[in-house]
Amino acid sequence: MRNLLQICQKEIYIKIKLSLRLDNVSDQTTNRYNDKTVGEKSFSISGDNKVLVGGVNKDFPEQGRRVVILMNQNGDHERAYEHDQHKQPIFTLHRSITHTSNGNIHVVDVVSDYRRRVLVLGQGGDKINIYTGDKEINKDRQFYPTDIVTTPRDNVIVADMFTDTLHILNNAGLLMTYYKTSDINIVFPCSLSFTPTGQLYIGCNTPWTPLGRDTEINKDRPFYPTDIVTTHRDNVIVADMFTDTLHILNNAGLLMTYYKTSDINIMLPYSLAFSPTGTLYIGCTRTKGNTTNENKIYEVTISRC
Repeated sequence: MRNLLQICQKEIYIKIKLSLRLDNVSDQTTNRYNDKTVGEKSFSISGDNKVLVGGVNKDFPEQGRRVVILMNQNGDHERAYEHDQHKQPIFTLHRSITHTSNGNIHVVDVVSDYRRRVLVLGQGGDKINIYTGDKEINKDRQFYPTDIVTTPRDNVIVADMFTDTLHILNNAGLLMTYYKTSDINIVFPCSLSFTPTGQLYIGCNTPWTPLGRDTEINKDRPFYPTDIVTTHRDNVIVADMFTDTLHILNNAGLLMTYYKTSDINIMLPYSLAFSPTGTLYIGCTRTKGNTTNENKIYEVTISRC
């Protein structure tokens, strides 16, 4: 493994620039938003290289803004989703975002510690559907979605961690079918990612997660994957927040190499997304109690991965 790491590391070139900083957020089309700063919590990239970013108020977890912003590649805000037609907040706390080709936006929304839902918004911001689980699937345990991803056929898969279930929804957010991951010994599904060839990767929130865990990388801190994404070469990148590391796996889930994001001053990597052109976006969280620094999204170019 050591020789393989040395060989692979020579073939990875990374350049970085700070992109899409979420400070001084305002909606310049309607002037409804002032200059309060927000921090990034989740994001998704569309097929035309536009970015959907979920932001919260800078002093989170205090009450304040919960907004999803549509940005272009230059970081210009094209639309903000924050209030419904009755001027009420749409989101309580968004955790994960995806989109379908018809323009619908699907958001995992955290209502309380043990109550979550999936909101489906149209392009205009109208609520199309609110999915709160299924009576049969969730008869014993509350619906607890942790991640959401769009399939190559434009349906949506939701990871329901407490029931070890994948809910498969159509692009309007209606349940089509489901799959019990516990039937194949996959428990606590936490994060999801599709490869370009249609293979689904499932990250699990268990005390000892075999996927990507390395004794050298995690000798001082436990493996703590927060997001997972596939590269255009059909490999997989896992964000390991506590060690400031990107684990790079092959399509069988075996570690090829890793990159310490702290070497380029990227700390606490929390969320990942690839653009169609191969640009990797890394969203970083903040240390607890830190209200002085903005959450940041970094734009990273990775070659030969």
